Amino acid sequence: MTEQYTRSKIPLNKVYSPEDLKNFDYDKDLNAPGDYPYTRGIRLDLFGKTGWIQRELSGEGEPSTSNQQLKYLISKGQSGIDVVADSPSQTFVDPDHPLAANSIGTTGVSLCCLQDFRELWHDLPLDAVTISNSIWSYFLIPALFTIAKENNIPPENLRGSVVNAPLFGEDCGFAVHMPVDLRVRLGCDTIEFCTKFMPKYHSFLQTTYFYCEAGLDVV
Repeated sequence: MTEQYTRSKIPLNKVYSPEDLKNFDYDKDLNAPGDYPYTRGIRLDLFGKTGWIQRELSGEGEPSTSNQQLKYLISKGQSGIDVVADSPSQTFVDPDHPLAANSIGTTGVSLCCLQDFRELWHDLPLDAVTISNSIWSYFLIPALFTIAKENNIPPENLRGSVVNAPLFGEDCGFAVHMPVDLRVRLGCDTIEFCTKFMPKYHSFLQTTYFYCEAGLDVV
């Protein structure tokens, strides 16, 4: 029989039995979930709370459609939501513009005004889940702050993250041709605002997950 190996060139037996665990040390080689050497289960932070949140990246069509997607995910136990905006929203093009005709809601959800955000988060427990959005931070943060206030949710309790990459976003993503100093200023203003009014919210997230759609971050 042809020998088999792992991708790391470790030989694999045809079958395994308790005999293969003769020198197995439970505390050293496996241990309980959350304890070193972290071989299984959810890794825990120093305070005993869940550290990593795996998000299902969502968003397509109209805000009401994405709202139903998010409600479905939360009903299945999802504790973190992540929404990506479509290309017209990312490039500052209104959905009624002729250039956006074939792109509305095809790579994300259409978000061009405050009412769109209201429909996106309608009846969602914004203070019970972590909220991340792959859209310009200076749109997302004011909308989230405003809608939280409208629903009597203290903004200081909101948790989550937002892509805030004024240089990376322009050169490697959706170009909006905004002056560099203005993009940087808006990004810094977002960070300052969150520090004062939304201290639990990660206002600066510069990662490649925006483009590889892994949706993995720490909140």
